[in-house]
Amino acid sequence: MVIYNTTLQVFILISSEHNFINIVLGLNSCGINCDNICGQGYDGASNMSGHIKGVQTIIRAQYPKALYVHCVAHTLNLAVSSACNIQPIRNCLGTIQKMYSFFNFPKRQNVILTAIDESDLEPKIKTLKRLCATRWVQRYDAINDFVELFPYVVISLENITEWSDSSSVDANLLLKSMDSTFLISLQVIKVNTIYLIICV
Repeated sequence: MVIYNTTLQVFILISSEHNFINIVLGLNSCGINCDNICGQGYDGASNMSGHIKGVQTIIRAQYPKALYVHCVAHTLNLAVSSACNIQPIRNCLGTIQKMYSFFNFPKRQNVILTAIDESDLEPKIKTLKRLCATRWVQRYDAINDFVELFPYVVISLENITEWSDSSSVDANLLLKSMDSTFLISLQVIKVNTIYLIICV
């Protein structure tokens, strides 16, 4: 692994051997006897999982019982990321991102806040979050918040369709984009991100 520090403008090479030493020192500092290691798991980066010079090979040479298994959370992250290539899932995520962008204006955000204030329920959150393009663990919060605010989003969009500016057209399009395919895709995404959080 190579780390580039822009402040110092230097390259630091971190080898598999250095990673091995840091892992063993870290485990020892926690009082873990490395002779008892029976498994290890990392993502697919060659410096960690490589079968010739990867950390897992070095650890396995020192501790033969330490079988390598590809990290379950990383595998699930890859599977969920692959699911983004499925059109309904991709469209659902795109719609959620458009909702965030649409309500990321004070006037429109106030409509959601008013809908929340007029409700008998009290959601924990009051604003939508931006979807992170690369980290599913961070996407969980954005998707979970969207699901929690969904009734208020719908009420707000219905109210905004009555406005006499361009927001009403956008609100109408967003309302129509939340069809049955969107709702099913949203549940699939939510379930997958919950499993991902559990694995991490």
